Order: sequence, then structure tokens, then C-alpha cells
Amino acid sequence: MLRYYPRENISFPDNQYPPHNMPLVAWSNCHEFVNLGYLRNENVTISINSTFPEKLVLDLRRAYFSSVSWIDSLVGRVLTELQTLDLADNTVVSLVGDHGWQLGEHGEWCKSTNFELSTRVPMMLHIPVVTDKGIVSEQVAELVDLFPTITDAVGLCELCVEGLRLLPMISNPNKPLKAAAFSLHRRHVNSTATAMGYSIRTQRYRYTEWVKFSDGPLFETDWSVLFGVELYDHQTDPDEIINRAHYESYREVRHTLSKQLRDGWRQSVHTLPDNQYPPHNMPLVAWSNCYEFVNFGYLRNENVTISINSTFPEKLVLDLRRAYFSSVSWVDSLVGRVLTELQTLGLADNTVVSLVGDHGWQLGEHGEWCKSTNFELSTRVPMMLHIPGVTNNGIVSEQIAELVDLFPTITDAVGLGPLSTCPENSSKIELCAEGVSLLPMISNPNKPLKKAAFSLHRRQVNSTATAMGYSIRTQQYRYTEWVKFSDGPLFETDWSVLFGVELYDHGTDPDENINKAHYESYREVRHTLSKQLRDGWRQSVYAVSGVTGMEGRMDNGLVLLGLLITLSIIKTE
Repeated sequence: MLRYYPRENISFPDNQYPPHNMPLVAWSNCHEFVNLGYLRNENVTISINSTFPEKLVLDLRRAYFSSVSWIDSLVGRVLTELQTLDLADNTVVSLVGDHGWQLGEHGEWCKSTNFELSTRVPMMLHIPVVTDKGIVSEQVAELVDLFPTITDAVGLCELCVEGLRLLPMISNPNKPLKAAAFSLHRRHVNSTATAMGYSIRTQRYRYTEWVKFSDGPLFETDWSVLFGVELYDHQTDPDEIINRAHYESYREVRHTLSKQLRDGWRQSVHTLPDNQYPPHNMPLVAWSNCYEFVNFGYLRNENVTISINSTFPEKLVLDLRRAYFSSVSWVDSLVGRVLTELQTLGLADNTVVSLVGDHGWQLGEHGEWCKSTNFELSTRVPMMLHIPGVTNNGIVSEQIAELVDLFPTITDAVGLGPLSTCPENSSKIELCAEGVSLLPMISNPNKPLKKAAFSLHRRQVNSTATAMGYSIRTQQYRYTEWVKFSDGPLFETDWSVLFGVELYDHGTDPDENINKAHYESYREVRHTLSKQLRDGWRQSVYAVSGVTGMEGRMDNGLVLLGLLITLSIIKTE
């Protein structure tokens, strides 16, 4: 493999000396490397603030790069063999490293440090169908996440592990699953003292504390005895050249990271919401006090209240989010049991499976813990469909759809044909739909079927007034009008009485943190969206000329319709 790496193409490391202000305990003499026979013949030693001879540096780096290429070739042989044995479509393949290696960076030639190059490793996964298009995520993950990810990918129930399933990153590579990754390395300080370097890596920082450590049988850590502290800001210093642990401007950062490190990995598994307070310029009528949530017995025992511009205690926020995520994983496991049973009964190839949610839930975003809002997190829901022979390769569409589209999609999939659109008065129509079949998205996932999705939520403004929040979501915007509403028997809307207006630009503000309804630069956008909202959903459906490329559509079969965990079976004759 050396032929692929001519010496003249090999570069020196950019940072060949220890970081500025680095505590001595953080540096390794790389004893496991120096004692190799090759280096003994070179008569070299490693000492702090020194480097190897230039030719040796280039030879060592060249040899390492060649070794990596050799491993790559072996991976290729494994993948080729899987193809030969016809196992490639039924095998999860993972490639990871157990540690990195420093090739002269910081003057070190080893793995035994807490620097980025030693603790950051490759982690690549191929899951047939799921990752065929290639997905890259820059979010924090750890090696302990590999096992639960693989068991999840092959359909095993949730296990008791210290890692996380990384499959959610596939649908959203930018969504963080954990706040930090943890590592540690032991170091002899002198003949009588041993230190353990506990290190934490967040999206921006690496922070390490070298503390007194006692070897077995108890392996005790004395956090009161510090041999050294390191803090590197990867935003401005990705090569970890300057230790900023004692910089006054980083005092608060160090305090926060020290607490996070000592709290341990469990508290970093589920992150706090990025937007814990209401949107700027939000009308009060848009905010919910989440009464249905606060009245749960668990929260009554916590003596907490929800009020605008306040948040729950941090521990409670993390506990609640962790519980919710666990509930979702539990539902996932139940779906897996249903799919397994379909296979067992021989029905999997003749069953349409759908998984949808009837609403979202806010987990502290905008300071809310509920479903009763018109924000994106409450109104946007998962909608997944498996149609045998049609969606086997996996199709993802970012186009607009609504829950009312589910029924006409399923009837279309099982051969009943597209349903007619319900007229304004459908009391005498036996069968029609207010949604559209989504099957055209299968042949062309980028083809929009609708201009907008509609939602609404009722809110008591005061003891005498009620508002209805009518909301519209286009590809770029969410627009809501809170208007006067009269309850039954007529359920009348008075569009002339506005209690509040919201306009969020998802192109620049996907978390809906700034209400731009009254921004002069959005005047025309608001006017257009208001008309579209008041014209109603019928004017926001594109005409669909017909479905092509659907030769695999089921002519007859079983339909399995899942609404959260409420399941029903409909048979077509």
C-alpha cells in the first residue's frame, strides 16, 4: 500500500507541540510506541516539546496511512463476499475504531490521551434499504450506541444498555440525541499518585479533569484533588492548540462543563430543548398553560406550575423528555411485534401497514408541555406507509400531506381506486374524501400534491370570549389567525375579530422562535397567506392527472391501519 502514498505527498502535522497552558499530566510519553523494535533501531526518544527527525515523521505517517488503506481493502473483500453469498441485502455492516491515534500532533505518537485525535473514531453503518442513499451526521455519538442501534435495526426489542439507538439520526441527521460524549484515560503522575483523566466532548467543547484515582479493589475517584484541567474550544481551535481552562472569559463555560462531566453520561443522553421560551412577539392567545399535563399526579407531587416565560427545573425537564422518548421506543417495539406476527401468519406480502400519530407533543419547547397549540411540534406528525411491492426500496418525501390523505391513499393502494372529493354538502354522498391519494408521491417524491396543510385549535381567551386558531402550513411558512369563535349549536367564526396573528418563516426560523406577522418586510407574505387560509383547503389541492409507475399496486388484500398503538384490520373483497 506504500505505493499509494509517495513520501513527497505526505505532510507534517500542523500542531507538533503540546497545547499552550496544557497541564503536564495530560501528556503521554507514548511508551507503547517507543518500545517497538523499529523505533529502538532509530535510537529516538520522546520528550515534551521535542519532535522526531523529519524523515522519520514522514515515514511513520506514510506507514499509518498505508495501513488504513490496507484495512479498507479488507473491508471491500468482506462486502464482496456478502454479495457473493447473497447476504448483502440481509446484513447490517458496521465499521468502527476503538480509538484514534496521534501521528505527531501535540508531539505525541500514541492513543493514550484524551485529545480529540485519540478519542474520536470512525463509525459507519450500512443498514440495507435504510441507509442506501448515504447519510452523514455531525451530532455526538458514542461506541456504546452501536449495540442498541444494531439490535434496533434487526428488529429486536429494546434492551437495557448504556447507549442510544442512532436510527433517529437517519431521518434527521441534524437532530442531537445526546448532549455529550464521555471518555477517560488513566495516568501515573508519579511513583505514589495516579490520576484519571475524565473527559467530556460537547458539540463545541472538549473539557477534561485529571483527578486523583485509586486502583482496585474499589477504584475510587477523589474529585477534590485536581492534577490538571483542560478546556478546548473547537469552534475557534479545532486542533486543540490552546487550553483555555483558566481564561477568565471561559469561567462560566468551565463551570457548566465541570458540572456536566460530574453529573455523568445519563444526564447528557437527552438534551434540553433549544427554545425553552415563547416566540418573540407571540400573541398571548397562542400559548397554552398545558392544564392537561400539569394535573397529572406525578407533577402535582413535584409542586411545579407552568407560566409563560418560566421553565421547569432542569432535572425534571430531562426526566420528562427521557420518559417520553422511552415511550416512543416502547411503541416502536410494539410495531415490531405486529410486523413479526404478519410475517408469521404469511400476511406481510398482502398487507398495507401505516403508522401515524394524531398529534405531536411539545417537550419544553416554547416553555410548553402539551399538544394543544398550533406550533409545528404539535401539528406535525409522523406518517409512514408500507405497501408491498410498491414501497420496498424506501421512499422519503418532504412534500405537504395531511392525515385526511391517509384513507384515500389506502383505498387507492388496495385497488378501490381514487375517491372523489367531498362537496361542501356531502350528506347524501355514500363515499368520498376530503384528502387526496398520496400514491403519486411514490413515483415522484418531489411532486407537490398540496399547497398547504390546515389545522386548528380552540382557546378560551377569557370568561366570555373564545378564539379558534386557524393555521396553515405551506412549504416555507406557518401562518395562524386567532379569531372569535362561538360554540354550538352553530359553531360560528367571526373573521372580523382577531385576537392574534402569527407568521413563522421556516426558511430562516425552523423552530418558530420569531413571530414575523407584523414585520413590514413580510406584509405581502401575510396578505397572501391570510387569503389562502380563508379560502380553505379546497383551493390548496393541486389537480392530479393520474398515477403512473404504480404497476405494483395491490388489487386485493388486507389493510393494516395503525393509529399510534390502536390497530384495526380492514379486508377488501
